[in-house]
Amino acid sequence: MPRLPLLITCLIAAVLLSSCATVISGTREEVKITTSDPQAQVIINGESHGFGSQAPALERDELHVIEVIPTKGDPRRVNVSPRANIWVILNAFLPGGTVASIIDWLTGAAFNLEPDAVEFDFSRPDGDQYREQ
Repeated sequence: MPRLPLLITCLIAAVLLSSCATVISGTREEVKITTSDPQAQVIINGESHGFGSQAPALERDELHVIEVIPTKGDPRRVNVSPRANIWVILNAFLPGGTVASIIDWLTGAAFNLEPDAVEFDFSRPDGDQYREQ
């Protein structure tokens, strides 16, 4: 078997199978938002996202401000921040790992959002602003 077609096949496979975080995690992450008030308005980064509990898919590489405005009471806010994604480390062990790492950073897949779930309990006015799940 000629070596050139095998080499080309291996190089194509290395490129297609690299970028661990992009392949495994994707560029967006669902953040579960739970609220005790089903009519509470959910605002993410200044844009309305409907009412009540939901799980929007947010870009992994951005800071997101989630604000929940209940029908009664004061609005509550929480920041969801990007943190390093452990899958990026695997790029070091792949052929073309530098290219894979660059792809993960450019697509935003090099990050995870923290917290990935928040609960707004409006039945406790003196309680915590939110609870990570």
